[in-house]
This record gives sequence, structure tokens and C-alpha cells, in this order.
Amino acid sequence: MKVRFRRRFRLFTALQVAGIAVTIAAFVFTLVQTGHVAIPLILGLLVLVQVIALLHTVQRHVDTLEEFFAAVT
Repeated sequence: MKVRFRRRFRLFTALQVAGIAVTIAAFVFTLVQTGHVAIPLILGLLVLVQVIALLHTVQRHVDTLEEFFAAVT
């Protein structure tokens, strides 16, 4: 159970970070290569949402660990 939980968390976090990296690359590309303003703005907001989602995911797991450690002591 623990191994599956760790693998799932690691995979999900890696996918989120990879998604952020791809979105940032697309943001930079559209910012430099195009004269459009709306597309980089949308991609920038998408990066912000992705970072918030990643922080929320990690914080949820930290909260679970804190509850566990509080129960042990």
C-alpha cells in the first residue's frame, strides 16, 4: 500500500511538473515568436493555475503526514 501510494504521488507530481515545464515553454515561445497578447496571457494564467494545483497536492500530502506524526506522539 505504501509503495503504491509513493509511486502514485511521485508519478502525479512528475506529470504536474512536466506539464508546467511544457506550458512555460509554450508561453515563452508565443511571447517571443508571435505578436499576440491573448495567447501568452492565457498560458501565463494556466501556469499559475498549474503551480497552485501542484502546491495544493503537495500540501495535502504534508497535512496527511502531520496528522500521522501527531497521532504517533
